[in-house]
Amino acid sequence: MSLPGSPVGVLVRFARVVSEALEPEGALRALADAAVAELGADAAGVFLVTDDGAVRLAAGRNLPPSVAELEVEALGPELAARVQGALAEPTGAVDALPHVLPHVLPHMLPMVSGGDLFGALVLAFREEGAFDAARRELAQGLVDLAAVAQRTAAQLHDLRRSNAELRAAREALGRAEKLGALGHMAAGIAHDMSNVLAPLVGDVENLKADPPTERVGKAAARMSRYLQVGTAMLDRLRRFARQAPEAGHVAVDPAPAVRDAFEMCLRRGLERQVEVRLDVAPLAPIVVSPSELTSGLVNLIVNAIEAQPGGGVVDLRGGLDAGGRVWLEVRDDGPGIPEGQRARLFEPFFTTKGERGTGLGLASVYAFVQRHRGTIGVATAEGQGTTFRLEFPPA
Repeated sequence: MSLPGSPVGVLVRFARVVSEALEPEGALRALADAAVAELGADAAGVFLVTDDGAVRLAAGRNLPPSVAELEVEALGPELAARVQGALAEPTGAVDALPHVLPHVLPHMLPMVSGGDLFGALVLAFREEGAFDAARRELAQGLVDLAAVAQRTAAQLHDLRRSNAELRAAREALGRAEKLGALGHMAAGIAHDMSNVLAPLVGDVENLKADPPTERVGKAAARMSRYLQVGTAMLDRLRRFARQAPEAGHVAVDPAPAVRDAFEMCLRRGLERQVEVRLDVAPLAPIVVSPSELTSGLVNLIVNAIEAQPGGGVVDLRGGLDAGGRVWLEVRDDGPGIPEGQRARLFEPFFTTKGERGTGLGLASVYAFVQRHRGTIGVATAEGQGTTFRLEFPPA
């Protein structure tokens, strides 16, 4: 039985098809097609070695469905025997293949390029001796071209991954340089602000100790707490600038820090016609920095207020879940977060506020929660508001 076409023409056509394939699987399907159309095989299967070393059917022609379900650990005689058995079954795609025919599927050609094994082409012929020297030579040429295509695809995949890693490394380096500059700036700001707050702290403490009225005394007590939060923030700025290790924390009741965050944001909400509401059930002690918890909640509440320029509601809620974890939520009725921005919410220096934003608010909240073994999540949909949820393990 002669070949249906010129071997050179077959190889040229196949090379063109393979080079135009948009994905690696396309070249493998083309190889299975050529095995039947150009080599005259009654059935053909292209088996691929996966990244984990398993073998799977990537493309087949005239094969029964059971071949796609074969599980073998390596290319070799076992695979050929399993395919031969499948073809010999009455349900085989090639009709009436006799069980005793010795050459149902004896032909396996490995796809090798650059020393790497990518898979194999397995051929089945009805007639004994049909896979003659001419067909074998043409089949080897087709397999070699397919192997080169697979190697090229693998190299392209590796190149794209390397480029992605390089871009990520460059972005990380850029962020590190920004953080370095920010550290120097933070040290100067912390120093100057400490000088400003020091006399104010003294005056407030004097006023709290001897208030002219009860109302002034309560206001002085609140101011004292807020100043403590502010000075703690400045202390964190100084540690950040010096790259000093975090101070150890002890178990505390988070409720006072939550209420401080609520009270600190009330005036901001009133100025923007946004009602800030508090609904927190009794909480369990957690290991956390109270000032950082207050600062993180203030960040979330202010963002929620600013997300509603036409007015609205912000809810600060909290409680315990079934496992005893403390949860805190900040929910707004704003426009929600566009889908394209959600993946970058906690990325340093990413902001949607233009010149008004630094891109550090949510990033600092995320870092704070992670340092204290907590989790932070966001639930949002365009036009349906946004909810940030913080969870912390009990002490």
